Amino acid sequence: MDYLLQLFKAVSNERRLKIVELLLKEGELAVEKIAQKLKIPLATCCRNLKILEKAYVVESRRKKGYALYRLNKPDKHIYNRLLIELIKLRSQRFSGK
Repeated sequence: MDYLLQLFKAVSNERRLKIVELLLKEGELAVEKIAQKLKIPLATCCRNLKILEKAYVVESRRKKGYALYRLNKPDKHIYNRLLIELIKLRSQRFSGK
């Protein structure tokens, strides 16, 4: 699948956008902490993180038995930098800044 199409599909879901916004704000978080902060079931959180990971929006690593997620570096794909800027603008718009 075309990378840009995969990226748009990944972020065209409100819950996944909230995950990206949270990671943008908080940095690296354990999957359990993401689910807790967004008040969503762990399984739902995991499923959405896998979709974001497959689209190279987030990356994961394991540490002491925990799956930790963070946003992929903006320079990995040119579109990641644009995506992060769009999400920042969206967050500012909805927070009234």
